[in-house]
Amino acid sequence: MLKKVTIQTNDANQRLDRFLCKYFQNLNKASIYKLIRTKDIKVNNKRTEHNYILKVNDVVSVYTHDKFLEKKIDLNFAKAKDELNIIYEDDHILVVHKPIGLVVHDDDKHQFDTLQNRIKKYLAKKDVYKPFNESAFVPSLCHRLDLNTEGLIVAAKSAAALRVIMEMFKNNDVLRFYQCLVYKPLPKQTDTLYHYMHKDLNTNMMIVSDLKTNLNKTAITKYKYLNQVSKYYRYEIELLTGRTHQIRAVLNHMKSPVVGEQRYITKDIDKDERYTEQCLVSYKIKFTNLAKYKTDELMYLNNKEFVLEDIWFLKKN
Repeated sequence: MLKKVTIQTNDANQRLDRFLCKYFQNLNKASIYKLIRTKDIKVNNKRTEHNYILKVNDVVSVYTHDKFLEKKIDLNFAKAKDELNIIYEDDHILVVHKPIGLVVHDDDKHQFDTLQNRIKKYLAKKDVYKPFNESAFVPSLCHRLDLNTEGLIVAAKSAAALRVIMEMFKNNDVLRFYQCLVYKPLPKQTDTLYHYMHKDLNTNMMIVSDLKTNLNKTAITKYKYLNQVSKYYRYEIELLTGRTHQIRAVLNHMKSPVVGEQRYITKDIDKDERYTEQCLVSYKIKFTNLAKYKTDELMYLNNKEFVLEDIWFLKKN
């Protein structure tokens, strides 16, 4: 069976093999490479290479058994709730306020009410996301937050925005600021902490160390004291690396666990049972250094910042 796909804007500027893996989910990489070698995959009726960069209006032809060419369209996002707190939206991105308790992506429990699915549902209703027309791209989150962490998350509405912004997060060119309450004060008014982290596979928790090993990775955390709130201490935290549970694990390592923390907290802390959720909020995001990504269409984001004005745990005190 012959299948032809015309490349749209959201599928351009990526390698042929990567596009095919996303579009034809029944074809694995080895099969795709073999079909390219045997000329059963062509671009514009010409022989091609697996690393060919697709362009708008390219026609990709794939000749193989029809069972491999079925396109799976996942419509489970329609089961998600409509609730979505949008802080900012334009043609390329959404900035949304994720509440405590909302999963960002589907997990092994196959939850359909995720932040990702709420965004897809919202954009489908606006006719911006058209799952039956799109080739391989779906609107996606550019980063994530823990289940019980509230705050700002950036989502991409176009493939170009997704590629650039995810690379920016990787390079720390999207600055991420949090506010938190901790039980005990940190040693200084402001400081940059250097630690090393790895995951304990038995407990599924992150282990923080002052020493480098072949298992752990560098974790850099910057903090600034803001003020005292009741008997606790409020800090602004800037993540200079993005390790899993970095803020929670590092603050506990520093003997200053987050108020409301249930996992990263030592037994000597007299936990305040009034707080069942961790007092940690991703409250500010700032885009920087756009020029080095050579993307004219996203330059308007340079030095643009988004701030969450209402911090829930400040209202509780």
